Amino acid sequence: MTPIIDVGGEHRSLRDEVTDAVRDLITTGRIPPGARLHERRLSADLNVSRVPLREAILQLSVEGLVDLEPRKGAFAAPLDRTAVGEIFDVREVLEPLAARLAADRRTPADLLALRESVRGEVTASDRAASHAHDVGFHEALIEAAHHAVLDRLMTPLQHHLRRLFLLTSSIARLDMGDEHRPLVEAIEARDGALAAQVARDHVRAVRAATMPMVGERPTPA
Repeated sequence: MTPIIDVGGEHRSLRDEVTDAVRDLITTGRIPPGARLHERRLSADLNVSRVPLREAILQLSVEGLVDLEPRKGAFAAPLDRTAVGEIFDVREVLEPLAARLAADRRTPADLLALRESVRGEVTASDRAASHAHDVGFHEALIEAAHHAVLDRLMTPLQHHLRRLFLLTSSIARLDMGDEHRPLVEAIEARDGALAAQVARDHVRAVRAATMPMVGERPTPA
């Protein structure tokens, strides 16, 4: 059987490549929320032994993408109201900080990347393309903040946001291009206070649109 992902790159450790591969399976929904991670099947699909796979699963549990249950195994973390609410709690703190820093530290190249992401969101031909530009916008925002610690904190959060999009992709959402444009304008004007407020208002608007779509975590039998 041909592996679905061929790992083992030249410049990165096998553990890192396996972690990336399993993370991608979870964040793209090929392993859906709550599903068990079957080691034998995954090791065959990825063409690796169970040792780097187990190391990858441990790393993903640290990132909050995998739940480890004693005597039961590893499961893709659920996306219920508690989990989604906590994602927005963190976004509401970190994204305004990123916006304020970006307004102070952004470069012409940063502004160009932000504008191109907004343009892509507005002109995207389908929801998948729009989502890709949405992800790109948030990555460009963190880049524009030029803050190493914030970058390290936001990276795992972005993985959770990709999963969250899958949950709500079939339902009408806010026009992200229109939502992000005022933020870019505030950053361009170097108005940190306004940029932080716009970012906070945006997170709250997305939260209000998202939470009604999210169910409660099932009660264990």
